[in-house]
Amino acid sequence: MVSNEGTTVPVALAVGRVLLGAASLGAPHALNRAFGARSTPESLYLMRVYGIRALAMGFGYLTAGPRERARWLRLGLLIDVSDTVAGLGNVRRGDISPRTAWPLVALTGAYAVAEAIRLSVR
Repeated sequence: MVSNEGTTVPVALAVGRVLLGAASLGAPHALNRAFGARSTPESLYLMRVYGIRALAMGFGYLTAGPRERARWLRLGLLIDVSDTVAGLGNVRRGDISPRTAWPLVALTGAYAVAEAIRLSVR
């Protein structure tokens, strides 16, 4: 995973996306439970939508050449900032449980910070 191009963190983020995507598709009930969310037909559908997106982003980065990886990082940053802002809106409105919201906001926020740092040191 370590290379002389400093890609360790982005590769780890991509692998994390693949793992979360696979869990979202293969075990959406378990992932809902892990985040303290109820499994409803709507939440399971959204979990699968998220799973496909996470797999596409992860595999997109992992299979990209060195010149394309910066684009995948920028796309990931856009997605993760958007997801974090949306999650913070949910927290502010109090329309979902803080037990569910905060771990997800922390996850997408951490991804966004890591991507922003990596893109700033290029």
